[in-house]
Amino acid sequence: MVFFDINDIIQIIDDQNEVIKKLEITVNEKNKEVEYARLVNGLFKHEITNQYMGINALICFIEDDLCSEKEKPKLLEKIFKASPKIANLLNEWSDYQSAGYRAQWQTLPQIFRRCSGLHSNIKVNLVKDNISIISTPAIQIVMSSMINNTAMHGGQNVSEVKIDWQKVPRGIVLIYEDNGVGIPDEQKSDIFKKGFGKNTGMGLFLVKEILKITGLEIIEKGTYGKGARFEIFVPEGAYKLY
Repeated sequence: MVFFDINDIIQIIDDQNEVIKKLEITVNEKNKEVEYARLVNGLFKHEITNQYMGINALICFIEDDLCSEKEKPKLLEKIFKASPKIANLLNEWSDYQSAGYRAQWQTLPQIFRRCSGLHSNIKVNLVKDNISIISTPAIQIVMSSMINNTAMHGGQNVSEVKIDWQKVPRGIVLIYEDNGVGIPDEQKSDIFKKGFGKNTGMGLFLVKEILKITGLEIIEKGTYGKGARFEIFVPEGAYKLY
């Protein structure tokens, strides 16, 4: 008969539990990566669809003679400006798929450099840019989607987005403000819900989900009639000043 020392048995059990814990961590990380990829792909599809719908609407206006001859050149110019944006989005999509779920330090100018190119009609003003945030490369398409949301829903006179930050307990708040019409109070609790709003109803829902999976939180605290104000909470350790 073979007898085992109780300490040996305890050690075997501890070793097995450690293996199980490591497997659980690996599975959770893989699931997180899969969910992240699904959300990012969804946001790119959303942005490309919006560009396509915009171009298609302009073409319909021209083909159906819903505009005057004087207006047609301006509409054609908008079409010519919008078309390269789809190609840029497709190229960026390919870059993000190559980058994968890898966090990296990014300064505010780096984050918003590509965004301003996709939205030439919206000026991005970085009030304070002396900060870096650790996040995945998807932070850029997230901000680009927010600017696109401003351009589409901010009203005819919206022209500027201001980016600032301020220190708060346990971290900082990244502040995104536009000079559009803002969001009615009765809609504030719904804007991040899936399917809410015009077009696909996915933009801000995907923005919030991608930020959440990378450890950031977003809320809207603007005043209707004065513009939208989004606040993104960045916890301690996820930012640094320079």
